[in-house]
Amino acid sequence: MTDALTWHAATVLVGGIGTLAIFSFLIRENPFFRLFEHIFIGIAAGFGLVFGIKNFLWPTVLVPVLVPLSLVLVSLSLVLVSLSLVLVLVSLSLVLVLVSLSLV
Repeated sequence: MTDALTWHAATVLVGGIGTLAIFSFLIRENPFFRLFEHIFIGIAAGFGLVFGIKNFLWPTVLVPVLVPLSLVLVSLSLVLVSLSLVLVLVSLSLVLVLVSLSLV
């Protein structure tokens, strides 16, 4: 319970400092305002990027491309596994033929 209150107090404190920093522009432009302006722009850009990927790019572009691709990769891996088993069987049969020829 105290961790939640501490987190809440910290977010309220940072929000209050940010609000004062943005409103300090009304007096004059200062480094405090510029710092929080850059922080705000960075947060907004990151939020917009994540929102765009999560709500548009992932469901409409990436999932339709990746699901068939994953099916192709799974089928390709099954083909490769079966080919490797065939190669193992062929090599074992060659070993058996060579051993039987050396015994004769």
